[in-house]
Amino acid sequence: IVKDNSSFAFPFYYYNQDGINALKDLDFKVAFVGGNKPATRNSNNYLIPRYVVLNTTNLEEFKSMLEN
Repeated sequence: IVKDNSSFAFPFYYYNQDGINALKDLDFKVAFVGGNKPATRNSNNYLIPRYVVLNTTNLEEFKSMLEN
């Protein structure tokens, strides 16, 4: 979907400062972690929270994520 290497999602939402520094060195612009909460304009560009949408997530659960 993404045509470049500017974004990254930490596997299993595990990250540390060394990983963040490596992404910066490789010129990534943003990275995503878990959290099941909305991102804000104040979110750290390398620790952007995201909701987990699984193949078992139903429409009502998905709508609830968007409403929060």
